[in-house]
Order: sequence, then structure tokens, then C-alpha cells
Amino acid sequence: PLEPIVEAAHAVDAAVIVDAVSSLGGLPLPFAKLGIEAAFSASQKCIAAPAGIAPVAVARSLWESTDPKTVEGWYLNLYTWDRYEREWGDWHPTPTTISSNLFYAFHRALLLLKEEGLEARIARHAKVAARLRDGLGQLGFSPLGSANLLSNTVTCFAPPASVDANRLVRRLRDEHNIYISGGLGPLRGKTIRIGTMGTQADPEIIDWLLKAIRASL
Repeated sequence: PLEPIVEAAHAVDAAVIVDAVSSLGGLPLPFAKLGIEAAFSASQKCIAAPAGIAPVAVARSLWESTDPKTVEGWYLNLYTWDRYEREWGDWHPTPTTISSNLFYAFHRALLLLKEEGLEARIARHAKVAARLRDGLGQLGFSPLGSANLLSNTVTCFAPPASVDANRLVRRLRDEHNIYISGGLGPLRGKTIRIGTMGTQADPEIIDWLLKAIRASL
């Protein structure tokens, strides 16, 4: 949960920048209510657009309290993007030439999100994640973390002791054309990670995946 993190950070006058890459559009993110200073995400996750656009939000308090002269870099400098939007907004609102297809696709994805409704999309992600967790539990998998801390967009589970995680990932890829990920760092070879974001947050897809996992054990 973000609440205690934000509270602890603000207690020592630290700004909070949230990595919402795998959560924006799939989990609640009450930016203003929490008092978050900034957040960033990615277009290809829960928003379900092609990769290539990184939505960024910055609170006015942080924006106005930062001296642009102290910010290094050019392309990744948000003040650069702000200046081009203000000065060239009517014909070239970005500092470099970017594929217009990405913006059209991103706009379409946002329209689809609006049509579905943000609360409905968040609920869909929660329902599908619960379906996946229940199915994995029935197959003997164990969640990494307590129930109240599990994400509804990325599921990380440890397989039964008799199952090699890396081998399972390979079998799903080679025999079922399904791509999931293994664990990272100290969890490498010990866990599997499954994304349920955007169009992949679908009960039929989850049932198909669980059937393939069962056949690959």
C-alpha cells in the first residue's frame, strides 16, 4: 500500500515518485488524495496500447519548487517537453519527431478505457487476478507475499517443490506458445511471474493458461 510510504516520506520532507508502470489503469492510484509528487507509467501495460509512450504526472507543488536550471539532460528533462508543448503546441508539441502512430493508438486505447470505465477496468483486473491465484493454488503453487500485498496486474508464485520453475517457463513457451517470466535476482529459478494486464486480463485467457500449466507440470 502506498499510504504508509507516502506518510513516512512526507514526515521527513521527501517527495514521493511512484513507479506505476504495471499498475496505472489496473489498480487505484489516487494521485491527489495521497499527495504523491510524481508518477510515471507505460502505455503497453494496463492501458493496453503499443509500447513507446510513457505517461508522466507531476504535482504542481513539485513542479514549481524545482529550479529548471538544476535539472540536467535535455530529452528526459520534463521542462524541455513543457516548453515545446507551450511554444510549439499547435503544430509540433514534442521536442523530437515521434511516430504519430503511437499517439493515435494511445488515444484509441484511452477511449476504450473511458468506454469500459476506470472502475470497471480495475475490477476486471482484480477478478482475473483472483481467478489466476485460485487456479495456481489448486495446482500447488504458493504466492510470494501475503494476500493483502498481492498485485492484481502481476502474479508471482513459487511452484510445487517437484517442479522446476525454469523448465516450466520453457515448456509453456516451446509446447504451448505461451510466454511467462521466471523470477529475478535471488528468486531466479524459484518463482514464475505472470502478467494480467490490459487485454490479457481476460478469464478465457487465464483458463487457457492454467490448462497449459497443468499439462506442463
